[in-house]
Amino acid sequence: MAVAPWCTTVECEEDVKKRSEAASLAAAAAASAAAGEAAGEADERALSGAAKTLCMPFKEELDKMGVPEMAEGACCFACERAAVAFTLWGRSY
Repeated sequence: MAVAPWCTTVECEEDVKKRSEAASLAAAAAASAAAGEAAGEADERALSGAAKTLCMPFKEELDKMGVPEMAEGACCFACERAAVAFTLWGRSY
């Protein structure tokens, strides 16, 4: 899991899901190849590992995690739009 400044747009979240899923699947394919499995032998039940938003923590929770106040002019970690809130991200397994 990660806490990151986010713009809160659906388009950005969908882009993060697509990019992280592609990276996760590529890593799984590389691990399969390293294990000596033939192409296409990877477990078809394997989950995507795509990142998704989990929640926007309250200030008190961010304080407990040691997350500083959002800097003025902060950008979204994924798309460079203006960040609206710190958001907790996780991966689907």
